[in-house]
Amino acid sequence: MLTLQGEIDLSTAPGVSARLDAATARPGTELVVDLRAVTFMDCSGLSVLCRARERLLRGGGSVRLVVNDSAVLRLLRLTGLSQVFDTITELPQAVPVPVG
Repeated sequence: MLTLQGEIDLSTAPGVSARLDAATARPGTELVVDLRAVTFMDCSGLSVLCRARERLLRGGGSVRLVVNDSAVLRLLRLTGLSQVFDTITELPQAVPVPVG
């Protein structure tokens, strides 16, 4: 599981991309990206998520986005990515919640 927070935009996308690259390095990874604490996302953020998704799919893995913020959900819907990404509103029970 990877938890992202704050703004994901042109200035923060490189750092987010590096974290996603590390999380998707192994083939067959089933990644859950928790976006519930994301307060803003622009096309740079969408781009890094799409890149991670493609990398996972090529390696036989998958990605699910945990998102319950109306602005982020709206962005996914407006761009058509809500049909591409598997989105859920709560963490799956099988994923341990990080402490701290």
